[in-house]
Amino acid sequence: MARHLPARFDVSVVSDLPLCDAGRLARQVRQDMWRALQRVRGFSPVVRVERLEDVMRVTAGGRLPRSSQSAWVSERLDAVLNDPRKRDRWLCWANACKHSVHVFAMMLALPVFASEPLEVPSGQPVTFHEMLWDRPGNGLVYRFRFVTPEIGQDGREYEDVEIDMHHLCETFAIPRLSPDVGPQPNQIVISFSQEETEFGVATEDVTQFFEAYRVEDETCILEFF
Repeated sequence: MARHLPARFDVSVVSDLPLCDAGRLARQVRQDMWRALQRVRGFSPVVRVERLEDVMRVTAGGRLPRSSQSAWVSERLDAVLNDPRKRDRWLCWANACKHSVHVFAMMLALPVFASEPLEVPSGQPVTFHEMLWDRPGNGLVYRFRFVTPEIGQDGREYEDVEIDMHHLCETFAIPRLSPDVGPQPNQIVISFSQEETEFGVATEDVTQFFEAYRVEDETCILEFF
């Protein structure tokens, strides 16, 4: 998985994980790699996932024009690949959660009201708040806003609920974007808020998380800011 082709590993680290869905695993690893190294000028992340007899072998790295940074980048990559919390989250999304995705997708084709709780991989309480749309410079954007009272400094942090945003993008947002509904968006934004807020109004005392995705083949691909 690479944004620039042909894929090239100027720097790389390798780690093995249990058998799971290769595509979902690669997307999760690439997202965390980019977050850890997005400030490294010229770095272009690449992930290769090979299914061996009893493990998934992950090679994480990519293009790195400045070889003087190789040692530091390798250390950062190793820290990402061997972080226990990240590995658990990757496997949950790539394996344990995949069976429920299809069930949720069929259920969510029906109307869902704001008072109805939604099931997500982390188990946190989530309710749908509203869907908005606008047309900024990059095209049509649909914003799906959810209330998640447990997020915040004393509760769940971003890394604890990131998988939930991706899950809701694929199982809640995409089923509601059929051609019959209206024009298809360039981007989907999933946002979490401790409590209901008015969109566009600053509320510094309310914790909010959000992510943006593009849709390819009914899959949500993280868009990096």
